[in-house]
Amino acid sequence: MVKSISDLNTFKRLITGIEPNATGMRGGAQATLTDYKVVVIDFTATWCGPCQRIAPYFEQLNNQYSSRCNFYKVDVDEGADISEFCRISQMPTFKIYYQGKDVKTVLGDIQELENSIINIIQIIDNKIKKAYSSTQKINNSNNYSNPSQSSELPSSSFGAPLDWNPSIDQSSNNNIKNTFFDRDNC
Repeated sequence: MVKSISDLNTFKRLITGIEPNATGMRGGAQATLTDYKVVVIDFTATWCGPCQRIAPYFEQLNNQYSSRCNFYKVDVDEGADISEFCRISQMPTFKIYYQGKDVKTVLGDIQELENSIINIIQIIDNKIKKAYSSTQKINNSNNYSNPSQSSELPSSSFGAPLDWNPSIDQSSNNNIKNTFFDRDNC
């Protein structure tokens, strides 16, 4: 069942799409791409006929994509501050968020909404694959020694070269987490 939101602070927290028990968040670590879900919001009203006709289809999308998306609805009368914050001017309006950013707005077209969800999930999956493959390339490179190799490079006791720079790995992780909204995806 799609949950309702009527509080602006709750809305702002939920649109990040981060699960409270996300793997990356345990132990104080920063979240990674795989910790985030796409968030889909239905701005609706009880007096809006088209909103009521679309509601069962929105529920179906919730059932179909719940493993990758969180679905919520906002009644524009009960959550007037949310509607104002999001500049909702007609209904039904669907907004899609990823990592707290407004990615897509769809006005009343449930098929366009589903197509948008599919496209956004594909973009995220491609970013995750790209990030994973670049991480594998770094891990498989010859910059690190292992006990079975001859020691051509001086290394520390755990196998990393003495000139290893941890800030390189830190910066590559930051790029992995926040590359969804780079210019080639807009």
